Amino acid sequence: MNVYSLDMSREEAADAAVKAVKELAVRVGIPQHLSELGIRESDLEKLSKAAFEDVCTPGNPREVSLEIIYNLYKKAL
Repeated sequence: MNVYSLDMSREEAADAAVKAVKELAVRVGIPQHLSELGIRESDLEKLSKAAFEDVCTPGNPREVSLEIIYNLYKKAL
């Protein structure tokens, strides 16, 4: 992404990389909010349940709950 310099700390380099990815996503037109995809707040419970019950959920390195997933989707709305 060409955003790293030798004088950066690991944290600064990570922050720069995250910022670069976000800027790239905007430039190429990736929706930034679930609402841009037609998702409504009334859809979040069903989406959260489906995500929680997904076969990949147990392999997540972070423990999650239905509430955590719902709140994440709500932030992304």
